[in-house]
Amino acid sequence: MEVIRSWSNRRQGIGIFAVAAMTNVAYFCLRHRLSSDDRSLHGPTLPDDTQRQKHAIVGSRQVDWAQRQRRNASLHLDHHDSLVSRRLRCDKCWMSLATSTSNCFCDALRPITTSTVSRIHLFMHFKEVGRSSNSAKILLQSCIGTELYVYGRCDDERRLLEFLANNSDSVVLFPSANASNLSDFVDGEYGTMKRKIRNLVVLDGTWSQVRMMNRRIPSSVLRVKLTVKEIMGRAEMRKLSTEQQKTGRASTAEAVIGVLQVLGEEQANIDQLSYSFNQAVKAYAQQKPKHKTEMTVGKRNGTGDPRNINNNF
Repeated sequence: MEVIRSWSNRRQGIGIFAVAAMTNVAYFCLRHRLSSDDRSLHGPTLPDDTQRQKHAIVGSRQVDWAQRQRRNASLHLDHHDSLVSRRLRCDKCWMSLATSTSNCFCDALRPITTSTVSRIHLFMHFKEVGRSSNSAKILLQSCIGTELYVYGRCDDERRLLEFLANNSDSVVLFPSANASNLSDFVDGEYGTMKRKIRNLVVLDGTWSQVRMMNRRIPSSVLRVKLTVKEIMGRAEMRKLSTEQQKTGRASTAEAVIGVLQVLGEEQANIDQLSYSFNQAVKAYAQQKPKHKTEMTVGKRNGTGDPRNINNNF
């Protein structure tokens, strides 16, 4: 009898559990149906307090990041100005003047007027300002009319965006997915130009930096790019390693010289810019210790991709 009674109690407990489970399932289905009907009648529901808090946190983090960027840019630029004012760094070639032997190569910089591009607009990341290894600095002193905009300085960014909004004939040198080949602007290799590039915007920084800077420029502005073959056309400027020749890595200055050559720039201007670039490489090699003077093009981003054309040596 005890066995029968315990078995009966067990069956009764199982039945109660099954009824409770079925009740929960029915309640869940009914609630889901009511909520879906409510959404169909009144539209999508607003996010709850938790979601609002998450959105607020993400927005505040983005604001904090932008503020940190502006603060870091201000500190970096102030430090650069301080070194220049104390004559510890050249204000043109950015080489160190603190040692007894100066590596300043300003005497090698000769101004030229480009015939294929009306004006170069150099959009430089603030971390590149004052770097002795930066290559784009020779454009500021060599190409007449080159305008400098520093990423991280609000006034410069606003000035660049306003200029692009008022000048539809501008192009950006950046190898985005929808970028056009620069060779499409000319008839044949190094031939006559189909369309004159009046304003060339050049991004200067590491690959991660220029990707971020490119997002600041409206997508409506045309992007252009160089092919690996066109980049390697500047290989005679200095000896490149086998890896560099395969990946098509080049510095900002080399990329701009490649652009001018593809567009049919006068050979005298190409030679002068090449000479200035070689002098910059030589001066940097003399300033740094031997183990740091390997001028590997695009080494800092290390992605091994032709889009590295906008990186410093």
